[in-house]
Amino acid sequence: MDIQKATIDDSQAIVDLFKRYKFALQSREWFDWKYNTNPAGKSLRFKVLSEGRIVGAVAIIPQRFIWRGREIIGLQTVDGLLGKELRGKGNFSRLMHFLAAQQPAGGSGASFFLSFPSIPASIQAHESSGWDKLASFSMVMCLLTPRLLMKKADVALMRRALEVPWAAYRRWVMGPEASPVKIHRWNGSDADFNSFIDVERISGERSTSFMKWRVEHNPRDDMHVLMLYEREIWKGYAVAKIAGCTTKIVELRLRDPRRRHIQALVRYIYAHYRSDAIAFWSLGRSQVDGLIRGMGFVRRNLSGHCFVQHLHRAGLPADPAEWDLTYLDSDW
Repeated sequence: MDIQKATIDDSQAIVDLFKRYKFALQSREWFDWKYNTNPAGKSLRFKVLSEGRIVGAVAIIPQRFIWRGREIIGLQTVDGLLGKELRGKGNFSRLMHFLAAQQPAGGSGASFFLSFPSIPASIQAHESSGWDKLASFSMVMCLLTPRLLMKKADVALMRRALEVPWAAYRRWVMGPEASPVKIHRWNGSDADFNSFIDVERISGERSTSFMKWRVEHNPRDDMHVLMLYEREIWKGYAVAKIAGCTTKIVELRLRDPRRRHIQALVRYIYAHYRSDAIAFWSLGRSQVDGLIRGMGFVRRNLSGHCFVQHLHRAGLPADPAEWDLTYLDSDW
């Protein structure tokens, strides 16, 4: 196995490799967006060769974090793929060791590494190559209609029978329509999303340029930034990912969160996206978590992990309570 820095001429071959394994970047547009337009800086890409052929790939993308007024560069390892001919020989662990020694443009000696593996083989490779697990994430979900439970024709009558009591349940979850909380989709104008970050916790930077790149211009995911106002005062924002008949809230930050804010968000999503279910992913804030659980949301299985290296080099704590990680910090 030979690991070399990839050039622009390798880009299509790497995309073709991903497509062959139905993994990661499935189009050149997706590849260029993720690797070349990130406002935190361009990626550092590598190709894995065997007998002169590209049989694997991996990359590092920079991202900005904020903590107590400091800006820290995180180096996220992404899209690690080895062809079948290289698997089962310890090569993925070797690849992870190689990456941790790299330094892309925009990084520094004070940078740290992070990664968000979700498949068992990748998780095991991180553990065996010395990465530390910082956090595991879960999801809570609420069914707004019975349709997801009863898609088959032979339960159509039962589904119709459940519509009336389910409508009553839905009204309870959403709360009264007469609410001072109003929600509007972000129009792309400059907005200080960072003002909702807890300065005492390590959080991903949320500049206008980041939100446009990661959310609004994302070629893979249908995501929207929703702004919450109460009596014309901006109270926070949510990032909604539309995934078929389910809407996932992948980031939610509120100033002085209340149940009425969550209810208004659920009402908006049901009215505008006609979602059968709504899920909240990795909120990272116990007060918001408590509000949602009290509304009847059910916890689902773990959906991913964050592994880190070199936190000491960046002067960062390894205590998960000191971090406010969300879906937007990952490349999922």
